[in-house]
Amino acid sequence: MAATTWILWLAMCGLAFGFTRWIYRRRETPGQGRGLLIGMRGLVIAILLLLVFDPDLPGGARSTGGSSVIVDASLSMGLAGEGGATRWAAATTAADRAGAPRVTLMGDGASSVPAESLQYLLPAAAHSRLLPALRAVAEAGRHQVSVITDGGIEDADEVIRWLPRLGLEVRIENVGAAASNRGLTRVTAPTWTEAGQPIEIGFELASTATAGSAVTVVVREQGRERGRTSVSSPAPGRLAVGAVKFQATASESSEFVRYDVSIEGGDEVADDDTRPVYVQVSAEPAGAVLVSFLPDWEPRFLQPVLERSLGMPMRGFLRSGTRWISIGSGLKAGGSASDAEVRRAVSNAELIIFHAYSSRTPDWAKQAAARATRVMILPAGDADMAALGLPPTNAVAADWYVSDDIPASPVAALLAGIDVRDVPPLTALRSPGRVPGAWVPAMVSRGRRGAPNALALGGTTAGRRWVVALGEGYWRWAFWSPAARDVYERLWSALGGWLVDERLASGPDAVAPASRVVPRGEAVRWVMSSAAPDSVRVRLRADSAGVVLDTVIAAAAGETAATTAMPPGHYAYELRAGNGAGQPIGFGEITVESYSDEFTRQPVAELAFESAPTSLVESGRIRRPLHASVWPYGLLTLLLSIEWVLRRRWGLR
Repeated sequence: MAATTWILWLAMCGLAFGFTRWIYRRRETPGQGRGLLIGMRGLVIAILLLLVFDPDLPGGARSTGGSSVIVDASLSMGLAGEGGATRWAAATTAADRAGAPRVTLMGDGASSVPAESLQYLLPAAAHSRLLPALRAVAEAGRHQVSVITDGGIEDADEVIRWLPRLGLEVRIENVGAAASNRGLTRVTAPTWTEAGQPIEIGFELASTATAGSAVTVVVREQGRERGRTSVSSPAPGRLAVGAVKFQATASESSEFVRYDVSIEGGDEVADDDTRPVYVQVSAEPAGAVLVSFLPDWEPRFLQPVLERSLGMPMRGFLRSGTRWISIGSGLKAGGSASDAEVRRAVSNAELIIFHAYSSRTPDWAKQAAARATRVMILPAGDADMAALGLPPTNAVAADWYVSDDIPASPVAALLAGIDVRDVPPLTALRSPGRVPGAWVPAMVSRGRRGAPNALALGGTTAGRRWVVALGEGYWRWAFWSPAARDVYERLWSALGGWLVDERLASGPDAVAPASRVVPRGEAVRWVMSSAAPDSVRVRLRADSAGVVLDTVIAAAAGETAATTAMPPGHYAYELRAGNGAGQPIGFGEITVESYSDEFTRQPVAELAFESAPTSLVESGRIRRPLHASVWPYGLLTLLLSIEWVLRRRWGLR
């Protein structure tokens, strides 16, 4: 440790001894041996602090024996080269030649196994991280290590930075026989689309094979081809980009349609040749609808935030003169929409957002706002919000600054800790006064000095949830800086989330998967609505193997729970409350991907790990961190045991 660190440790030890002395002199019963007990308790705290600082201490002399062995156990080690033998077989042979009784496996983490067990194991790690294995070897007091790998080390830069401190001599043995592979590294698709409308699914293709050859990518729905395209195979280390367009059709069994994007013909590595994606397809998409009656910047920033945070289909329409324009993402963005289409979307929506709502708003929109079960209104001009029980108020133009003093509300936990120092002021604010039953998400003040006023109002009336924004110019937050944009996104995500929080309470999907496509090797996560039970029975059924998981998870409503990682494949899930005796509260399909970045990761060009700097290896001795030594823990146990015995003998508690 540096000299300043040692000084800090000594200062903290002095405070610890002083506090211990005060405890024994002022709070404990007077008796014999207090000086000895004070010294022992202070020494225990000093050792604990030393473990926290974890200095490098001189270790034993260098050994002249064999080195430790690290074997790469990532998925790419299962690939076969031109001769047909896998990299894992070559690694097993190399480990046998090294003669070490135990080897350390690298991958997602580090683990030690007997060398003879390698022939019974298969490489399954989704990552190739070398640093955790090197740290484990260094903490075991070793100084030489052989790494048997295919060269696709994920954290090579970190290893180079850490090697001086670890003080290891590293030798790399590369067993990466060449393998020809093309894989789909990424697939993108809209979260929802309308049945009968065109849909575009994009993809990225990586290759370790010769560049220039044509690769055909096909999109299938339950085995039926929906579209195809061809791209040129990229050079190693580069990507080819393409897209497949076709007309979406709704499924009879589920609103979510799974599309499988595949490389036609496949290659030597089948696991990265197909990637699934789920799209919500329905004849009349419900979800949320944003309708703006005035061209303005607000919808430009508000719609993407709500679309990302709500996890539901969202459509947007902007009134420009006498016509409607579709806004947002998708192929229809920027196109014209009929008045009938807008009104139909509003009537079917679960959540309605009206922007620039005023007395000049059409009657059909006012009626929709009055009867909607979930509505958000951003008023303009002389807005008439009698349908929500709010008095008419005019906006007062001034600089209204948001406060970081968050009042109690249903969304207070989501807004706690916001940084408002860089948030620009709102340009105007309405002050309707006290509204019975309403709550306030945040406060604003005029020029940072005036009395606090409500930033927005939320409430529940006869089972209807509503939110009214009282300010104007929120979009300036999203346009101003990253810190202000974070406040903007947290505010509208919290308000929108509260509006739709209980929309699934009375039907299926009160509990739903966080993602219907689960990365390989990761736990399956489930999102609970506020009406979800305290415990949920999860049952997963594979396509051909029947029920493969039947367990109960516990999680607080509104939070996320997880079940164990599953093997790649398609699974039908069924969720029931408690022990599973009641009605289903969630059902559908998820897919655990077979893809991994391991299959297309390029070997590191130069593994410069052969030796550690000699300046850090003093007089033929190596250094190791304190926490890897046995003596601090033994000394702590001894001191605490003696202190406990002496306290009892001398009549202390």
